[in-house]
Amino acid sequence: MLAGAFGWLAGALIGSNMGRTVLAATATAAVLGLLARRPRLAAVSSLATAVAASLAFLAGLGSGTTLIAWPVAGLAIGLSSLALFRRTRARVATLVAAPLLGTLGLVLGMVATLSAGMATNDALLAGQFLWGGAAGFGLLTVTTVRLLGARLDRLPASAGGAA
Repeated sequence: MLAGAFGWLAGALIGSNMGRTVLAATATAAVLGLLARRPRLAAVSSLATAVAASLAFLAGLGSGTTLIAWPVAGLAIGLSSLALFRRTRARVATLVAAPLLGTLGLVLGMVATLSAGMATNDALLAGQFLWGGAAGFGLLTVTTVRLLGARLDRLPASAGGAA
């Protein structure tokens, strides 16, 4: 959660919404690799996520919404985390769940921040709803990959022999 939030704050130094989006997603990918104690994976996944999120953001500028960068960043993180798992089912589940739950985290974080701002009658807090979304994206993406993937990777193979 802190990775997405700190990435969002670092992107504020650039001064654009694209910088914030890309840095929040990149920080999430870096934290995932560092939590796995694989600094090379952290570097590669950060670079892949930054490129994917940047291209998706630019494509979203022309097609209507830049929020498409978040699921694409989740997909890039899911693809880069495939190296963490041995079993096929853990890889497939991570690849499918990372963009979906990352996007769900984005939406829930945005709603929570906006609701907190409205409940406290604080326009400054309500105006930071995308920051809350970035924190939610980071939280659910890292949690999905670390817990779901690791759990499925540890389960014994089924009787049919499929891994």
